[in-house]
Amino acid sequence: MHKRIVYVYNKVVDPKKFEGGAAEVVYQQARWMAKHTDSEVYLVTSNITSTSKGDYDVASFKRDGINFIRMTGYNIDDPHPMRRRVVIPNLTSVIHELTENVRSLVHFHFHISPMFWAAMIAAKVNGATVTYQPHIHPSMGYEGRERIFRDYYFRTLFKAEGALSDALISVTREHVKFLHELFGYRKKIFVIPNGIDPQELRVCAKEREVRKMFNLKPSDRIVLSIGKLDKRKDPLTLAKVFRQVKKAVPEAKLVFVGKPGNQYVKTKQFLEKCGLLKSTVFTSFVNNSVRNALLGMADVYCLLSQYEAFGISVAQAGYHYTPAVVTNRGGMNDIVVHGETGFIVNFNRRVSHAPRYVIRLLRNNELLYRMGLAARERVIKNFTWDNELRKLHAVYRSLE
Repeated sequence: MHKRIVYVYNKVVDPKKFEGGAAEVVYQQARWMAKHTDSEVYLVTSNITSTSKGDYDVASFKRDGINFIRMTGYNIDDPHPMRRRVVIPNLTSVIHELTENVRSLVHFHFHISPMFWAAMIAAKVNGATVTYQPHIHPSMGYEGRERIFRDYYFRTLFKAEGALSDALISVTREHVKFLHELFGYRKKIFVIPNGIDPQELRVCAKEREVRKMFNLKPSDRIVLSIGKLDKRKDPLTLAKVFRQVKKAVPEAKLVFVGKPGNQYVKTKQFLEKCGLLKSTVFTSFVNNSVRNALLGMADVYCLLSQYEAFGISVAQAGYHYTPAVVTNRGGMNDIVVHGETGFIVNFNRRVSHAPRYVIRLLRNNELLYRMGLAARERVIKNFTWDNELRKLHAVYRSLE
């Protein structure tokens, strides 16, 4: 048995305020292993958040049975596209110290940086087992130099990182073929989706207060979307879809939950031009209890992203009996069963196909109810953290 399990992520992991989906995944993995195994569990991060340059102290502390090591990190802001890349100067030496003379497993989470490759080498030199979870966001979801950079990364550094790993953890079946093509069919690749925490999702703010907060009437038919309003999430396309939905269902209301991103202004301008601003709510960031209330109040969840490595919000919606309309890119294909728990639309036909499914659900309460029940059942059966992390632990045991 591995005496020590070390998780490595480049940004802050703060259970009180997660700064992105991957941070919660890392935390849930570490917390489960600390609770259910006899291994010492470490979580190595930097003091960089997803949205700022470091408003968290450098510290070592213990919480939830996890030994946190938060180190000084630096954002490289220039030149683009290295913007938002994080460098943790002492990472390699810390990984060396944690794995020296201790039977260890080091689980790395995706980060585009040679720094992680060097840290993997440090772990391997000490005989540690290395697992790698890429959270793949392919270049198709990006533009300009960011797309070029990601293309180059997958052809070079990513192949080196994967080659060093004893096993790769994919969050969706869609990536398996891609990974086998890069690393060969002898490479150990395991599909372990992300999960939801039923206990956390049950904590909801009072519906009456949330409706008042965002001026939502009981008669409104809510189309909900969660995520930063940037090009990858593509709220502008959802706004175009909503324009058609509103014509067919006058009581429809579009609710965006998430911080403004690089497509926020264009999305708002489009809605204003179409006379739909009064039918749209931008909540910005909300706490989990308000988010959960909105998930439960929504009639339809709609996520038309250019790409989602997994799409945890779709599973969260399903837990709250809310069927989803999503694109056929990434892990959302694993969560939604077309025609049973929601609808999957061809990415290239989002604007023409998504409205018909949203309208169909809003107009048919029986279908909405039936699909909501099926979505809840599927999520509880297949996508809870406890189920998925038992699988991950079995992978760790197989690598001992």
